[in-house]
Amino acid sequence: MRKGSERFVTRSSHSTTQGRADKTKAHCALAISDKTRRPVEVGQRSMFDPKKQLKKAMELLRVGNPQVTDEQWANTESSLQQKMDEAPLPTIALIGLAGVGKSSTINALFNAGAAVGHYRPCTQFAQPLEGDLFEYTGRRGSMIVYDMPGLGENLAADERHYDTYFDTLPKVDVAIWVVDAPSRTISPIEVALRRLRRMGGASLIDKIVFAANKIDRVHPGETAWLKQANIPSPEQEETIHLYTRFLEEALGAEVPRAQDSVVCYSATRRYNLELLMEKVGAHAPENRAWLLGRVADVADFTDLVDPRLLEWIKSNRRHADDGRRAP
Repeated sequence: MRKGSERFVTRSSHSTTQGRADKTKAHCALAISDKTRRPVEVGQRSMFDPKKQLKKAMELLRVGNPQVTDEQWANTESSLQQKMDEAPLPTIALIGLAGVGKSSTINALFNAGAAVGHYRPCTQFAQPLEGDLFEYTGRRGSMIVYDMPGLGENLAADERHYDTYFDTLPKVDVAIWVVDAPSRTISPIEVALRRLRRMGGASLIDKIVFAANKIDRVHPGETAWLKQANIPSPEQEETIHLYTRFLEEALGAEVPRAQDSVVCYSATRRYNLELLMEKVGAHAPENRAWLLGRVADVADFTDLVDPRLLEWIKSNRRHADDGRRAP
């Protein structure tokens, strides 16, 4: 090959590499920018501000009752606040095999990702047939957690677990069924859901969120994760999309709203935790979701993003905002 051709190949390779780098940077910036702008809500309900809910309720009552005095409204609001303070602790069930990340998930949602070194045994609720029951205290408050075994170890154990699920699910506000992504061993879960529906109706199924943890390991592998931006690579995003579709279709026959019940996330990477928390609140009873919001303390995925990349995104956002305001 002539020297001129060598120079051409070198320049072309450099141009291609630079183009890929720019494309990756743009992909990272768009993904992070979207996450940092996105509020954490549950459907149309703000789950994380009980005081705001109370204020809104009082405003609605005032409109329909103009004859009530300010003193009466103050007394009413004080009484409602007291009832909120005295409300029973939120209760949550964690279902999953050992090693799927149940502890890291609960810490990521309710203790900003920090490990909780103390779990106090709980005696005010009936113990599950199998599994553990404890009072979990995060940085924003306490809740009751039923830690229940997963399915698939053996048929005899699964039979015992069905009774545990049927006994426990009516007692909790919401359940998170943690699966180990990208596992496709879903048939034991389908059998359990079919039995639960037959024994307790669709209301038991409707309070379950199916959470696929460790999504950072999906094809083409953990090394493909864009660690600087703490987001999946484009190839992983495609795999995550396909895996989400698989779970929705596999569970769709037994789950009333499968598309609203499945979320792929990573507890250790703090990825998609906001979406998981939203779904948890959306599947709790409406009069109890605010209790989960009161103790929620979701780990921030940007804590694991390269600070230089965050500053670059913020700088670009400021320039864009300045451009929009300019005459």
